[in-house]
Amino acid sequence: MGRKGSPRSPQAEGGSRAASPSSPLWALPEELLLLICSYLDAQALGRLAQVCRRLRFLSSRDVLWRRIARGCLNSGFTQLGTDL
Repeated sequence: MGRKGSPRSPQAEGGSRAASPSSPLWALPEELLLLICSYLDAQALGRLAQVCRRLRFLSSRDVLWRRIARGCLNSGFTQLGTDL
C-alpha cells in the first residue's frame, strides 16, 4: 500500500494493465480484431500501438491505414489539422 489505507495502482507495483496472454481479447481471430480496429481514427490507432507489441503489430497493418489515408486525401488533410 502507498499511503495509509489507499491501495497502490498496478503501475505503482511494477505491473501493467496491458492484456495478458490469457486475455479473452487474444482468443478473437485476427480478422475480427482488424474489423474492430477499422472503426478507430488515426489518433486512436496510434494510442493502440502503444499498449503492447501485439497491438502495435495489429495497428500497423496497411489495411487500417489505407482507409485513413484515403479519407485524408479526399478531405485535403483538414481532418488532421494540416491543410496542404
